[in-house]
Amino acid sequence: MRCGKKILTGILAIACVLSSGCAFPGRSGSNVLSVDEKGVLTEKIQESDSGGGYTEDELKQYITESIKAYDSSDDAAVKLDACKIDGDTVKIEMTYRTVQDYSNYNNVPCYLGTLDQAKAAGFDVDQNFLDEDGKEGDQALIRQRAKEWKVFIVSEPVDVRTPDKILYATDNVSITGRLTAEVQSVREEQVTASSESVSGTSGLQPESTALAKTTGTDPKQQEILNRYTTVADKYAYIIFK
Repeated sequence: MRCGKKILTGILAIACVLSSGCAFPGRSGSNVLSVDEKGVLTEKIQESDSGGGYTEDELKQYITESIKAYDSSDDAAVKLDACKIDGDTVKIEMTYRTVQDYSNYNNVPCYLGTLDQAKAAGFDVDQNFLDEDGKEGDQALIRQRAKEWKVFIVSEPVDVRTPDKILYATDNVSITGRLTAEVQSVREEQVTASSESVSGTSGLQPESTALAKTTGTDPKQQEILNRYTTVADKYAYIIFK
């Protein structure tokens, strides 16, 4: 999986270890994060796996149990929509009620809110942003629209889909379409995020980057999980209407 720092990497590793005791194999794949106008995040993962040693049912069971450990309510904030192993390819689709749930469940920084809200949360939004042609954005205009324009901040090299037109992004992002972008890499950045939530606008829910509990329940499983879920202090910014 390209994202590498997510909890699913740990899930796959644990599933492998518990089912057959095999070593964690090298993997490659893709990860797509989509947010809608209400702030709901969907994730689609396609991962190549050769000889993982776990079955589709075992993987489904482990993910289901990890979701229950995060939220055991009838209307859980995290849902497994699909999990399929087709030959040497693992395909997983999940839905998160908010970006904060995605951040907490996967134990990675991820943020959605207006530019003003992101700034209040401790993110550096006073930096140079580029348009789809690689030209520097109008900083005065960006500051002027900071109360209405949203920013999606991720800490992983993923593909992103937004609910409205992408305007600008940091230089580690390629804007690939009106609503799509690809995070090429992530870079070092010091961020001190507020753990207090701020009021949302335009139906999008503000998020804090304070990381919550992990989903490990067994000490041995948690040890394996921690090995593959280190949290980075690296970010990519995508500004959209």
